[in-house]
Amino acid sequence: MGTVSLLCLIVFMSCRSRVFNVKDAWIWGLTLLFGFLLALGMLIKETVLMVLVYVFVIEYTLFSNGRQGWPKWAHKLICFVGVLGLALPVFYYFARLDYMNELWSRRDFSATERMLSESRVLLEYLKGTLIPSMTASPYHDDFEPSSGLFQPFSTFLCVVVISFLLGAALYFRRVFLVSFPIFWFFGGHYLESTFLPIELYFEHRNYLPILGVFIALAFGVARCEGRLKLLLRAAVGVYVALCLGLALLASALWGDSVAQAKVWAAEHPNSKRAQDQLLNHYINIGDADGIDGVVKNVISVHGDELPSLLVAYWVQQCVRKGEITYVTRDRIFSLAEKQIINVGAAQMLKTFDAEIGREQCVGVGPSFLVELVGTMREAGKLEGEVIPIIIAMQTLARAHIRLQEVEVGVKILGDAYEVMPRYDLRLLQAYYSAQIGDFELAKHYVEEARLAPKHNRYSHLYKEEDIKVTEERIRRLAEGRTF
Repeated sequence: MGTVSLLCLIVFMSCRSRVFNVKDAWIWGLTLLFGFLLALGMLIKETVLMVLVYVFVIEYTLFSNGRQGWPKWAHKLICFVGVLGLALPVFYYFARLDYMNELWSRRDFSATERMLSESRVLLEYLKGTLIPSMTASPYHDDFEPSSGLFQPFSTFLCVVVISFLLGAALYFRRVFLVSFPIFWFFGGHYLESTFLPIELYFEHRNYLPILGVFIALAFGVARCEGRLKLLLRAAVGVYVALCLGLALLASALWGDSVAQAKVWAAEHPNSKRAQDQLLNHYINIGDADGIDGVVKNVISVHGDELPSLLVAYWVQQCVRKGEITYVTRDRIFSLAEKQIINVGAAQMLKTFDAEIGREQCVGVGPSFLVELVGTMREAGKLEGEVIPIIIAMQTLARAHIRLQEVEVGVKILGDAYEVMPRYDLRLLQAYYSAQIGDFELAKHYVEEARLAPKHNRYSHLYKEEDIKVTEERIRRLAEGRTF
């Protein structure tokens, strides 16, 4: 996405640097190429739409006085397209308001809290890029959201700083070195660092927005004259050398999975992802004391969250084989009745399902999953996001099938299909129906799988092959009977 965005901007600047002539085929050719690249980028990731915002920033700052050889209507049209790039995400948000509200219900922060928090996140992006760290971690899921303008007080300070920067950019609009980097940076974060119900902090969102700051710095240094030019170039040289030195030291940490797991877990004790990495390391080397330390820390911090307790119970029963007690079944089932299924809990259900299938767990079998998922289902907690629901119901179906309750499992897969019509669910129903000898019903499910709509943009690529594989498995089960 970033590469396509940069290609779009290169094409735009190539077009904008030419003298406008309606008979110039290059102008229209470059315009079509820009549109093609933008459409290609949309297939990769929708956030490529921010290219239009970058175009607006370039036009609004670099070409704020227009450009000799370009008519005013063309300048206004480009600005209009840029403003359209700002408006489209808002239109989409309100067009999918029910879906957005559903996503907000899955977050532990509100829309207002996210907007306030992002003021701190944006300045963290700047600090983290301009003042790099040797031990910088990619884990930021422990970033505490702002609960109010003064909670924490740094939220207020960040809002003031950002307001001052935007005000300065507006006031000095025609001073390229002031307006361009500010509008580019904040414009680049317009989509993912404002009103969308997504996670608070991910550094990859900063890759393109920070580019404007460095372009302005490089341009400013190149424009200086005399002693100031030599002084600034020397400062840049020292800064680059410092960054290279830190990168060299950081590469040693990034190249050592053991060291990074320990360092990042120590720096981010509240990060589930950092703790998971360290936990996996201790499991791989069989360090019981290390495992105990991580699990107990996770429970102390996230003990009121079902996914964390499921992780602890999995370690307890499937890794430590019941030698230690971190959490009781009653505590897990109590939370299962209160918390709506999410991706984390669903993934742990899949983990239990796989471990039970390999008979790796002590005291945990299919009946545990039947009881657990059944409890969530009866309590009305299988709702909200579709994918976790599908994972939970597939897990429940497999558990019933392992208990020789195949017809019940097939029915549950049918219930899952009602939640989200997926051809693979129908194929599972077909295969399990064939297992109990109902080949006519299996044939019916295969035909329904063929008619099932796409459940994601790639499902059609594998659909026919999956159907052929399932039909072959059913033929083998039929032992020569016509299918």
